[in-house]
Amino acid sequence: MEEALLPIVVFLLVYVALTFELVNKAVAALLGVMILLVLHVVSEHQAVEFIDFETIMLLLGMMSIVAILRKSGFFFDRLGQNRRVDPGQSTDQGNKVFMGALSITEDMKVISAIGSANIVSLCHLSNLPVYLFANTLKFPTGPHLSSGSIAKWNPKPTAISLSS
Repeated sequence: MEEALLPIVVFLLVYVALTFELVNKAVAALLGVMILLVLHVVSEHQAVEFIDFETIMLLLGMMSIVAILRKSGFFFDRLGQNRRVDPGQSTDQGNKVFMGALSITEDMKVISAIGSANIVSLCHLSNLPVYLFANTLKFPTGPHLSSGSIAKWNPKPTAISLSS
């Protein structure tokens, strides 16, 4: 039990430092690892084995893409100000909207992420066409999946009708 007490205490200290933002997140995490290494709770080889390099490569790739998009001005409005673009004010900047769907039911209702209905409503008010993309259309062979049965299946669905 005493062997497990030190890592738990270090974990809680790092967690408190992260929660109350006492130090930078990376600094807190590295200090926690260094304490465990200095006190010989884990060896250097064990510490390296805990690293998931696939996740690190994924994060590095995403960070690179975000950096390129930020440099290209993707996250800025047309005035170049560093603020979020209000979709209600920016509907005059484009002539169509492309969206992805999580699923489409047999009665042609779209299950999509929260907030998608608001975007479609803004586009409708601005007379912008909305093009919907779904990776696959999957219909169950058992009980039928309809927009009425979604409430039982998913506690917080967002259903958008495809009909105009």
